[in-house]
Amino acid sequence: MRVEPSAPGLTDGEKLRRLPWAFAHIAANAIFCQLTVFGPVFILFLTELGLDKVQIGLLLAFFPLAGAVAPLVAPLVARLGYKRVFVVLWIRRFFWNCCRPITSPNPRAPSTPSLGPPDRSS
Repeated sequence: MRVEPSAPGLTDGEKLRRLPWAFAHIAANAIFCQLTVFGPVFILFLTELGLDKVQIGLLLAFFPLAGAVAPLVAPLVARLGYKRVFVVLWIRRFFWNCCRPITSPNPRAPSTPSLGPPDRSS
């Protein structure tokens, strides 16, 4: 039994009109990933949290592993719905990244860095 979609698909004109927004989203997502997770800032962040090199390497190894696991979870994603899974995981990523700056690597560190020369009076 074949089920017809309730709403017609986008016309070619609508697709072309939305194409720049799709490219802007892809570019913004690539910049976000480079500045947070895949760039050197993330490694420095993990170092400041006190992780040693083995723990950082293990954590960075999970990213390629996710690509290898993707074909195995694809049937589950298809059953739950692509849009639902995307929205739930995107919201989870958003809140996770909102909470990351709250973590303080050193609670005794000053809240703002000193802009002047170092104090050598002691």
